[in-house]
Amino acid sequence: DAETGKAALLTALAFDRRAYSADRRRDDAAPEFVKPLVAAEIFGELADIYKLLKAPLTILCSRLPSGDRRAVAFACGKGEENWVQSLVAARGARIKAELSKIGIPSDHLNVEVTDDLQDDHAFQFHPSYRHVSFATSTGEIAVRTALRFKKRNFMASRKDAPTAELERPEAAAEVFAEIAGIIRVYSRPATVVLRWKSGQDDGFAIKGQGVWVQRLLNHRLELVQRELTRQGV
Repeated sequence: DAETGKAALLTALAFDRRAYSADRRRDDAAPEFVKPLVAAEIFGELADIYKLLKAPLTILCSRLPSGDRRAVAFACGKGEENWVQSLVAARGARIKAELSKIGIPSDHLNVEVTDDLQDDHAFQFHPSYRHVSFATSTGEIAVRTALRFKKRNFMASRKDAPTAELERPEAAAEVFAEIAGIIRVYSRPATVVLRWKSGQDDGFAIKGQGVWVQRLLNHRLELVQRELTRQGV
């Protein structure tokens, strides 16, 4: 989800089971994956998402792993509780190490133990958008930082060519980068919508100059498309 940063696992990230029994038999808490190749595929997909979002990632671990001996109260007392927590911490550290190996900087990775998970693990990216907002329900990306174009005039005494040029290209590039990042995450076609009101920004009257105005708007749309293409869309 490009807006919330939540990454849902469609395939479970399973570790080998470990046990701590009433007779004090306890397995080593060393974390090993049930299916290492599947785990590698999951981590690869998370790394791909990171490359698109460039956002810090929190590895969420359930406080009580479902695949191991799980109880509301720890029948063996504090020793079992400490063992389970060491198991959870070791698994979180293993996931962090695997993600770091394939290119996610360790300072962008954090492990958090929580009671609020239905599954054993979840992943939360923390994207920060300064210039746009994104509504997952509609798929609309709204621009907060206006993309301002240089004025063009069509008057009796002055007729500019209907070309498109940004007032602040460097500032606009930051806006395009955020838009492109969201589009790349979803990997779906996007439609550029340019909203313009008569007399709003260009200092010329509309009546009688419809063809010129349409050419101007078309050129602005083409400029936006070119800039998004440069950003990898």
